[in-house]
Order: sequence, then structure tokens, then C-alpha cells
Amino acid sequence: MLLAGLGHELTLRLASTVTSALLEELKSPKGASMGPTLEAALFGRASAALRAWLGAPDLDLDLEAIEPDTEPGLSWDGSGSVHLALPLEWVMTVWGADLTVIAGRFSLGVAERDGARTTLMSIGTDLGPPRPLIIEIP
Repeated sequence: MLLAGLGHELTLRLASTVTSALLEELKSPKGASMGPTLEAALFGRASAALRAWLGAPDLDLDLEAIEPDTEPGLSWDGSGSVHLALPLEWVMTVWGADLTVIAGRFSLGVAERDGARTTLMSIGTDLGPPRPLIIEIP
């Protein structure tokens, strides 16, 4: 209960730190058991964020955990479930950095970071093709 009262920023930072540690553990020979934990963390955060962003609490979501070098994406045929493909690192690099929704767009991942500039791959509410969104804080 104490952690819940410490605020949003600490929650993001704590979850990101734990995710980072689990991702490192996943690379070790004993780390295979971390996969389901990381997938659950990804599904919980991504599904809550996507449902809130679209204003669709009952959205049927099919989430695929992809490899870091695979292109993330979102597809919907207009009638069934939404298919979202994200790497496990999304919890740390997007959700944990509070970049899930920027300028009304849902962030699928960080494409590039260069100093004060971050380029996100993002989608609009029309669920069209992903497009880059550049954020620069001088």
C-alpha cells in the first residue's frame, strides 16, 4: 500500500528497473523462467494503455511478444481482435519512460535516441500504418 501512495513517476521507474533486471536475467542460462513474467508485464501494461487510448475497455486484444530486432506493429481487420506486436523491452523503453501516448499517438517503440531527440514509431487512432514521431527537448 505504501508504494501506491508514492506516485506515478516512482511506479514507472520501479517497473522499468525490475523489467531491465529481468531482461538481463532472461539472457542467462537460468533465465528461461523469466519469459512468462515479462510477457505478463507486457500484456498488462500494453493492453491497459491501448484500451485507455482507444476508449475501448472491452477491446479484444491479441498481443505477441516479439524479438527486439523485429518491427513492432498493430493491425486490426475492423471486426475482430486487435493484434499488437511489441518487444518485451517496450515496458522499459516506452511505458517506463512515460512515452506510451504522445500527441494523441500510441507508441510502438523507440526507433532512435540521440541526445535530446527521441524518435518513436507510433500509430494514430485510425490504426493506420506506423509513422515516426520525433520528440526533442533542448
